[in-house]
Amino acid sequence: MKNSSLEIRYLSVQAIKPYSKNARTHSEQQIDQICASIERFGWTNPILIDEGAQVIAGHGRLAAAKRLGINEVPTIRLSGLSDTERRALVLADNKLSLNAGWDDHLLALELQALQSEGFDLGLTGFDDAEIGKLFASAERPLVDPDSVEDPPAEPVCRLGQVWRLGRHRLVCGDTQDDAVIKASLCGAEPDLIAFDPPFEIDAAWTWCRSAPKLLVFCGYETVPQAFRVGAAYRHCYQFVWDNLQGWWTHNRPLQCHKSAFYFADDPFWDCDAAIMFDEKKRKKN
Repeated sequence: MKNSSLEIRYLSVQAIKPYSKNARTHSEQQIDQICASIERFGWTNPILIDEGAQVIAGHGRLAAAKRLGINEVPTIRLSGLSDTERRALVLADNKLSLNAGWDDHLLALELQALQSEGFDLGLTGFDDAEIGKLFASAERPLVDPDSVEDPPAEPVCRLGQVWRLGRHRLVCGDTQDDAVIKASLCGAEPDLIAFDPPFEIDAAWTWCRSAPKLLVFCGYETVPQAFRVGAAYRHCYQFVWDNLQGWWTHNRPLQCHKSAFYFADDPFWDCDAAIMFDEKKRKKN
């Protein structure tokens, strides 16, 4: 392998010679972008030169250095290349990078994250039109939400099947069916049921299994439904939070989760010992 040991040396920009047959062009705007990058990040990519100090890769960086008034730049001298290999590398160094692609979704997320931190996105090399297009595509769902795929002829999961996922059991069935509940519990008796129904569906509030303890999530508008679900218990602890406007889940915004009710027959449950203390006062009923 040629150039197995590389050394960075600083040379005067006047001593470095551009390749007269360089087919890669650099617009004034692009050189301005390179200048801005050098000013912000420093010199991160040495210019590749041959044994005669002729540029193999880095014509744009050399032009930017001259524009910025930089007298010396880092270089790497490649030795042992034939004239044919040198000319081919001039082309390959540019073309190989152009052959790479972008994951537009991840790219948009990265740009949005940088923007949220106040970073100048112009320093990434993307112009306003490109960034706008990427942001617009990121807001669109990855699939058509109205499209419904045809069910497979032979489904993998069938009604009544129980799937073991480590310590967990997943049952394919209707939770209002006693047989489904028995299959999921496999003879065990639950100590606590976490009940988090779709708040806006009234029928979802008509069902609840019995257990020594019950945790019910609800919004302000569904507090009466939550109390009806836990009416059989003697004690109720209510937790309220209001500052989750920035949190989000795939199914619905978390700001819907305004309250959680813990129902139990045990009057001595220590709520602060059971839940991470968040310095908010809790109301006990």
